[in-house]
Amino acid sequence: MFADAIEKVGGFTRPLYTITRKYTNTNVFPGIATLFFVNDEGYAVTCKHVALLFSQADEINKKYEQFTAETKDVSSFRKKAIETRFGYNPDMMVQMKNNLIDCVSPISSVTCFFHETCDLAVVKLDGYTNRHYAGHAIFAKKGDAARPGDFLCRLGYPFAEYSNYAYNPDKDDIEWTNTGKAGSPRFPIEGMFTRHVAGKDGKIEGIELSTPGLPGQSGGPLFDADGIIYGMQNATYTYNLGFNVPALPAGKNNPVKPPTYFHMGRCVHVNIIKEFLREKNIRFFEQE
Repeated sequence: MFADAIEKVGGFTRPLYTITRKYTNTNVFPGIATLFFVNDEGYAVTCKHVALLFSQADEINKKYEQFTAETKDVSSFRKKAIETRFGYNPDMMVQMKNNLIDCVSPISSVTCFFHETCDLAVVKLDGYTNRHYAGHAIFAKKGDAARPGDFLCRLGYPFAEYSNYAYNPDKDDIEWTNTGKAGSPRFPIEGMFTRHVAGKDGKIEGIELSTPGLPGQSGGPLFDADGIIYGMQNATYTYNLGFNVPALPAGKNNPVKPPTYFHMGRCVHVNIIKEFLREKNIRFFEQE
């Protein structure tokens, strides 16, 4: 049903790889998210919480650079005091690197525009001479063309299977490498349009689906069987169904009755995305 649409939408849907490291820990942790392009000028749509990774990486890395400069050649006692001032502990993230995959090259800067109330952002990639994505989003002309009961599909990158990164002990830094697996698979997941989601003012801002969006698919497009975009995956909500489901007895006590949950995906509505693009004077395309 969605095979042709996935190939079409996959041409302009791309992953964002992220690697992080915690203080006093040389293990590197991978993360992944999704974005999709709306024109051939390097503009892409993603979630606000995804786009914030760029500024967060700058802040985290600059702070750690300052910390390492201040603690160079100091006593362990003095270093402890500086650790306290910086708020560092074993669970504190001290390094973060982002890598936009198969988007454009080279990238001189990334500019982000954030929606005031919704989990929505536009990312502008600058300085490139080569474009590696194909095509761009075609948005639904009328946002109400998709109705509860319709089946839609989301595409993203939920599985961070890449391994081309490492901790460099000589530089005390995490970095991308030329070894290891460089790719991660894209993954579609369908769902029935269950209901609209309204904001605090009653305005329709989202679409709920009968299946969850997977971690890493945040920022991925929501589309129909023709590849027409109806929204963007941004969250998954968990509902306690309240069913009384007995489990195996816990010793001699009464049976343990675990809660039962239902996971439903949420997407930013196409009308909100188009309004935001118009507000920022960003060119986009609609279904004819």
